[in-house]
Amino acid sequence: MYDPLKILKEEIHHLGFNSVERVHLLTYFTKNIEKIIVAVSCLIDLTDGNKHGYLRSLISKPGLLYVKPEPLLRTSGANWEYQTHSSLKHILQRKIKKHYENFLLGRFDKMLLPLYLFLTSASTGKSCNANEFHLIAISCLLAQEDKDLLTKINEAWVFFVSYENGTSL
Repeated sequence: MYDPLKILKEEIHHLGFNSVERVHLLTYFTKNIEKIIVAVSCLIDLTDGNKHGYLRSLISKPGLLYVKPEPLLRTSGANWEYQTHSSLKHILQRKIKKHYENFLLGRFDKMLLPLYLFLTSASTGKSCNANEFHLIAISCLLAQEDKDLLTKINEAWVFFVSYENGTSL
């Protein structure tokens, strides 16, 4: 028997949506049952990448579609392992936890929120640090202690902005 809802759920699972997106999609189709058959018929003709974009467009707010960023740093075949300073993870762990605690308590004063700055001279690794910051933030948190915070950081949308083309701000 043809069950469009089952097909749709399988596609959503197969395409690897995160838990928040899955809930938004299921909520969308629960509120718009008549669109399930249309969505399934559209998905049949699309590639996985296009299926993902199509389904995401149904739950996205109007505006620019999020596209996962490409790394700022490009190498010619080398794959360097990033090495943090020994004290960085401990410092970040304290600051990120305090930042999250203030967020949960609704404290948004500039004196309570840390600034994450990369200040140094030319060609000393600012882009590399910025590029690795999201992964460093994840690695400095402990899964058993910081479960909610770790989930939020893992599912965060990361944007890389580079002003290395000589454009002054």
